[in-house]
Amino acid sequence: MRTLIYPTISLLIAGLLPPAFADAGFRPPSDRSATFVEEVQGAEIAVFPTIIRTPSTTRYSGASQSSVVAFLEPNGLGTGHAADIQFELGPVQGRSQYEMFLASMESIRERIAGYERDTDYVIVLEVLFPTGDRKSTQVFGIHCFVMTPDGSNAFSFLLNSHHEIFADASLRTRDTGTAAMDGLVLRSTELALAALKEQVNEMRSCLGQRAAREPVSVRPGVIHDFESELPSGSDAYGNPLGFLTFSGPQSSARLSTTTDHPPLPGERDGNKVLQLDLDVKDWAGVVNLFENEAVDTWVPRDWSAFQRFSFWLHGHNSGTSLFVDLLDNRNLCSKFDDAERYTYEFVDDTDGWKRVTVAFSDLTRKEIGNGAPDDGLGLTEVHGWGFGAAGTGGPLTFYIDDFSLLGAPAPGEQTGVAADKTDYPINELPMYGQREKTRVQKQADARFIEMMMKRFESRAEAAEYFAQIAWNGYYEGDKAFAIRRFNQAWLLDPDNRHALWGFAVISLDRGESESALRFYEMAMEKGPDDPRLMAEYEQVRREFQGWGPIRQETIPE
Repeated sequence: MRTLIYPTISLLIAGLLPPAFADAGFRPPSDRSATFVEEVQGAEIAVFPTIIRTPSTTRYSGASQSSVVAFLEPNGLGTGHAADIQFELGPVQGRSQYEMFLASMESIRERIAGYERDTDYVIVLEVLFPTGDRKSTQVFGIHCFVMTPDGSNAFSFLLNSHHEIFADASLRTRDTGTAAMDGLVLRSTELALAALKEQVNEMRSCLGQRAAREPVSVRPGVIHDFESELPSGSDAYGNPLGFLTFSGPQSSARLSTTTDHPPLPGERDGNKVLQLDLDVKDWAGVVNLFENEAVDTWVPRDWSAFQRFSFWLHGHNSGTSLFVDLLDNRNLCSKFDDAERYTYEFVDDTDGWKRVTVAFSDLTRKEIGNGAPDDGLGLTEVHGWGFGAAGTGGPLTFYIDDFSLLGAPAPGEQTGVAADKTDYPINELPMYGQREKTRVQKQADARFIEMMMKRFESRAEAAEYFAQIAWNGYYEGDKAFAIRRFNQAWLLDPDNRHALWGFAVISLDRGESESALRFYEMAMEKGPDDPRLMAEYEQVRREFQGWGPIRQETIPE
């Protein structure tokens, strides 16, 4: 299973590393690119003199400009007209070619305002040469700026040695004279124009395919049960597809499916789940990039009919920061991973299985520096999902099962935590649901009791301490925290009245009146009469028997 190193992707797009694609150059996203491709054949285009730059000098080429004008109309790229403005761009700015590209584009944008000729688009080439070594002359990079008259980017791109057509052109010579440099500028012009034509044709083809393709609709319910082998492949541009791991430079992630896992509530024999082994100092996880059957094309899904997604997660109550990501739409006809990320963050606060349910409205946008669109969570073109952790404090294994799509929640249903009785993890069920625990869970219980006996005089004293913490959590509104602490109090001392009283109130909150009555009765049996406890019990009993409303009041001090 392959692993993506996210920092490399982020640095590449940010311009700190050069783009590395074997295609006709790197074209950053533009919301005007489709319009340009649709209009260009009949467009009037102003062509400015080509800019020739070294770190210390700037010259211009009228011969290159003439070549551009002559090329456009015969190749269906509009009608070119030579313009007479030479752009004074000042010193070369930027640590990388991409930063130089952006700086030049901004300078040109500012200067186009002085050009008053009626035109649809503007084209200007820029050819970069490094400082000469006095033994040869070579081209460092080529910029093709295709802009609107107001200076907006329409279809600009750059070329360098990381692109196949640039490398094949071998733009270098042993001659160090000005004439040799001018010759390389003309060859660079031919290369830029060939790349422009190829990119326009590719986008025309892409737009035609998109127009003919219906969005892939998805049925509600489980979309990944992990019973089959995890698909893995790549598309025509080398983008990985299917399931893969990602990690930061100081982290590792390993992915598999397994039947050897802690039992999931209600699972059938032989059930497979996703196993993710993590050792994280920065970040790591798993991502599913939606694929076609052949695993060679990135195919988005339409999730717009749904409001939530959910999955089972087996954790460790480790306090590790976890996140689940949704990969939304990409830029039009993109060739790399520029999917927009939306994320939901939570904490590993459960030792065992729990159902995580997330409303799309609870997701927030996450910037990873990949040039993604920023147009809101649309859900009509979802490209994948991911799960990860930030800092595990050592090796941890997480299990995931039944990734599902859901509609609107029922009235009063919560998201982000388990909502139905059958969805609660074992440590959020009163008395742990009176279920048989796994060997690992029993060992964890024994270690917990042993640790508490080193801190307290008796198990009863420790139980009272945890019951009080639980009530504090309940008062603060964190009922998941409260039930886990009530369970720990009960584990230490099954006769602790405040833990049993807590089970009653939690059951009542969940609409389980019959269970609440049983826990109230158990609490009343464990000690002297308590008027408050008896009053609450009577209120619940009256409501359960249809005598009147329940008026929840208090909870022990």
